[in-house]
Amino acid sequence: MNSPQTPRTRLPDARVTPRFAGIPTFCRYPRLDDVPPEHRPVDWALYGIPFDTGVTYRPGARFGPRAIRTESQYVKPYHIEHDLNLVEIFSLADAGDAPVAPYSTRDTQDAACNFALGLGDASRTRLFAVGGDHSTALANLRATWIRQGRPSPGLALIHFDSHLDTVDQVWGEKYTHASPFIRAIEEGIIDPTRMLSIGIKGPLNAAADLGYARS
Repeated sequence: MNSPQTPRTRLPDARVTPRFAGIPTFCRYPRLDDVPPEHRPVDWALYGIPFDTGVTYRPGARFGPRAIRTESQYVKPYHIEHDLNLVEIFSLADAGDAPVAPYSTRDTQDAACNFALGLGDASRTRLFAVGGDHSTALANLRATWIRQGRPSPGLALIHFDSHLDTVDQVWGEKYTHASPFIRAIEEGIIDPTRMLSIGIKGPLNAAADLGYARS
């Protein structure tokens, strides 16, 4: 067993403070505003984007950030098999939710991006967004790209999904949960030659959807 190291994050003691008590944060990590100076800047800032107006079929993901925080209360930091304690390896804080405009995908993306730009130390704190439908991914990608100095030809991306999310338009709308990556490629945020999609499966509406991704 490894010798205990100085924690980089302080979590409530579950044997003192019950997990079902208090205001839930992600995995009981501290709120970003409550992180003490000696633990700043944090490595990761988690924030929610409770928005699902970009979906084409099934709404409900707007409740995702709240549900994830609630269901994460029983997550524990020590891993038996790997003999490591996450709070000794990296620091994370819950930054709350970005502002959203429920009737406007574009306004929500702009607001969420601006919110994320102000979280933690731009040079050292990574962004961890929780949606929300997949249209919200564009906001987090924009903010990450800007915080990293707008690199050209863009960021590398590993994408775990059943869907490509490179559809140009749905019902005449260019900003939906089906389009975050085609928009990010167009904006120069993602380098398509360094984008890897894992888990793609199922039928598509048209062969052209796959053709664009492969190109």
